[in-house]
Amino acid sequence: MQILPIFLAAITTVLTGCAVFPRSPSVIAGNSPDTLHYESLAFPGSEKTTFDVGKGVITKRYHGHDWDGHDPVVQRRRMPSEVEWKKFWQTMDSLHLWDWKASYYDPDMMDGHAWRMSCCIHSHRIKSDGSNAYPRLGHPQKTTSDNAAFSRLTSALEKLVDPGN
Repeated sequence: MQILPIFLAAITTVLTGCAVFPRSPSVIAGNSPDTLHYESLAFPGSEKTTFDVGKGVITKRYHGHDWDGHDPVVQRRRMPSEVEWKKFWQTMDSLHLWDWKASYYDPDMMDGHAWRMSCCIHSHRIKSDGSNAYPRLGHPQKTTSDNAAFSRLTSALEKLVDPGN
């Protein structure tokens, strides 16, 4: 019965406006995302780091303590190779990025770390954010204070912008 999975995928696409993402990165391996935005904001102090991807180029920016209203400092900008994108997507697949919840929050903490990640490639989209809470490594539908999955995401982005890192 191969028709049922195809039918369910088609219904999901129509209802959500987004295709069902296969569990293998092979569909997008080697491709840069259409858009990607990541930001990490530390409190107190309000230091913000962002990564943005457009047209295959990744840009890392640092926004200092007084970033509100000031231009960020571009720390690095480069165009990763197809092989580098493939490794990035393999890491994202191991993190189950496409299964991340929309929000991860610890309501008991005010200061600390806020983050946001959005990515679109072809018809696949993810938007997720959090404050002092993260997707649990291996179980992204669960919330944890352990930032292991988030750290792997950050490391993968750092490797795209600075392969020697």
